[in-house]
Amino acid sequence: MGQTRAKHTMATQSASIMRGTLALGGALFLVTASQVKSAEPDPFDVCASLDATPSVQTKIEACSETIKQTIGNRAALKENKDAEFLASTYAIRGFHKASIKDYEGAIADYLISIERGSKSPSVFYNLANAYRNFNKYEESIVNYKKSIELKPDYLWALINLGYSYKDLGDIDSAKVVISRAKKIDPDNLDVIHIDAILIGYSGDLDRSISEFGKIIAQDPKRAGAYADRGWSLYQLRRFDDAIRDFDKAISLAPANMAAYHNRAAVRLEKGDQEGGLADLNEALRLAPSNAKAVLDRALLFTRQGRNGEADSEFDRALRMNPSLAPHAYARRGKWWFDKQNYDRAEQDFGKLVTLEPAVADWVHLRGLARYDAGRVKEGIGDYDAAARMDPENPTYQNSRCWGRALAGLELDVALNACNQAIARSPVSQQRASFLDSRGRAHLARKEYADALSDYDAALLIAPKMSSALYGRGLARKQLNQPDGERDIREALLLDPAAAKHFSALDLG
Repeated sequence: MGQTRAKHTMATQSASIMRGTLALGGALFLVTASQVKSAEPDPFDVCASLDATPSVQTKIEACSETIKQTIGNRAALKENKDAEFLASTYAIRGFHKASIKDYEGAIADYLISIERGSKSPSVFYNLANAYRNFNKYEESIVNYKKSIELKPDYLWALINLGYSYKDLGDIDSAKVVISRAKKIDPDNLDVIHIDAILIGYSGDLDRSISEFGKIIAQDPKRAGAYADRGWSLYQLRRFDDAIRDFDKAISLAPANMAAYHNRAAVRLEKGDQEGGLADLNEALRLAPSNAKAVLDRALLFTRQGRNGEADSEFDRALRMNPSLAPHAYARRGKWWFDKQNYDRAEQDFGKLVTLEPAVADWVHLRGLARYDAGRVKEGIGDYDAAARMDPENPTYQNSRCWGRALAGLELDVALNACNQAIARSPVSQQRASFLDSRGRAHLARKEYADALSDYDAALLIAPKMSSALYGRGLARKQLNQPDGERDIREALLLDPAAAKHFSALDLG
């Protein structure tokens, strides 16, 4: 009827692949005379070990001792004998830190390695992985690109560059990168896997599901394929099929955080808040730094009325990943709006406008909250501002019309805005809503025959639109035509609150 609103769904995160490729030996490590073995265990041997033992912490300590000893040999450093060795040792220590999820420490070590002259593509690659795990996607992209400059056929760097673009929502750039990876190794299942993800993100969910089916046929134990196919099934609202895929992914890989996170989304859609919360808790146990899961749990707490916990978790999610803020405020604001808490909705939508003042959608959403909170002129002002920012958007024009028609304000402006909305609306259901709005404007202008014509046209598209039925009933009564009362009764059966849109109407 009056407005069409964007749907905000739970944020989900597909399984991604980041493999360290730091090679021990070869040109990466140049052992100089100052590292000749002695009878005592060399700390560098421990540092450079990728065996299961000793512990990672022991390896980190050995790397630190190696760095200390090497820096202490100032003469060799001055002659540049140990410079490359030192850069490599920092890189190895960073690799070990990343393996225990100390991404901040890993980033610091990789940067020192690069500052000390490392030109190894694997160091830039591992730095990019650490940035990505730290939710710093722009920085990860810069360093994946650097590793690819140094090694143009670096398949894993291309794959993970694609994931970073995907994580930022830049699907077109991700596709370009993965098309390059496909040329290098078109049969690689990891390449096919991310390609299937991108197909789904591009909207072709059925094809995405089909591609994952082919991957699973080749590798039935590939947990990520089940998890990501489950995501596509979820988007198609095939909830039971999605849960089966997430269950399978978890049975194959109990530490698959994405499967728990996405299964939570499905369970919440099905109304299973207890199951959804359990899955979010497990996702966060597996990946405490997953800001999206923290945000989803915060929004669930909001739904459950646990406002103190909700606000704390919400703020924590944004501290962990500030780039989530627009998505977070939009989703929470939509929740408050749907619950008719328009003041809280306006606060969140207002934050969106502050964060991104040039985004017309945020201005329009704030207008919806202001209008329904009773601040009619402020709401209409936001509708007008959004329409100035994007004059071709029919929804904004419809809001300009509907808001004025309900309030009985500037009815010439209202009618012109509805005409623009209808002229720009190729979608039939949307067109029905806009015809309903124009019918309401005609009623306010006492143009009852024109109102009846618009309501008839709207009801041909959407026969059960309660506001159009109620409005047609009023128009018929004003024109002394039969069936006006029947239309009104039918409208109230469909929506007992249908009359509220006509309460301010003067039909005298």
